[in-house]
Amino acid sequence: MIYFKGRFTKQASFLRSLAWLITFTTFIVISNGAWGNYDLGVTEYKKRNFSRAFIEFEKASKENDVRAQTALALMYKYGEGTKTDLTQAYQWNLKAAKLGHPPAQYIVGVMLLDGAGVERDEEKGRDFISLAAEQGFTRAIEKVQFEKAKIQETENPSWSRDWDLRVPNHLNHPQSEETFKIQLGAMSSKEKAEILWKDILIKNKVLLSDLTASFQRVELIDKIIWRLQAGDFKTKEKATETCKQLFEKDKNNSSCLVVYN
Repeated sequence: MIYFKGRFTKQASFLRSLAWLITFTTFIVISNGAWGNYDLGVTEYKKRNFSRAFIEFEKASKENDVRAQTALALMYKYGEGTKTDLTQAYQWNLKAAKLGHPPAQYIVGVMLLDGAGVERDEEKGRDFISLAAEQGFTRAIEKVQFEKAKIQETENPSWSRDWDLRVPNHLNHPQSEETFKIQLGAMSSKEKAEILWKDILIKNKVLLSDLTASFQRVELIDKIIWRLQAGDFKTKEKATETCKQLFEKDKNNSSCLVVYN
């Protein structure tokens, strides 16, 4: 009896260990499946497998991946892989905007100005667009330029941030024989701007290897930013073409503006 009792005890212990191992393995598999993969989402999106792309972007968004949040917002906006929902589109863009993502800041600003997916609030909308512009996001800067031109014809200018159109101002600068640079972003410190340059250079070695980076300290009303610029270009056309190639390679994250040297 003692022999059988000991044998039974060993078997029970083994079964408990096996059950724990199965449970742990299952937990790992489920956990791994819960992690989002932005790159996989992009791959599936390019295949027009929108449902799968939506799932990957959604999971990555919950992990605060700003790229995924912006992509998810676009899918909600256009009803790809899900029903069209402008409120969700606004909320996911807002999350990315609050994490400092310039494209999302710009989109949130436009949605607030238009009252799309959120109650219209022009003051907040201009604030978000100005934030994106301060970081060198091209579309935001162009929007500020356009609004400033309109404001000159009205009696009540209402842009809450004092955007200095003189630095840079590629739209109104007189033609000259000066060289050109491309502005690739703006960060809160020189160190962060240097890291941004290294990251951009790694992804675009062939395109940018002959350029020299420069870091411009700019004092705004409420803070200091460091603009990342690269050059020099002998013609505006060459600089513009480089920006175009950068944008085509990464439409979500590229911020490129032609500026006079």
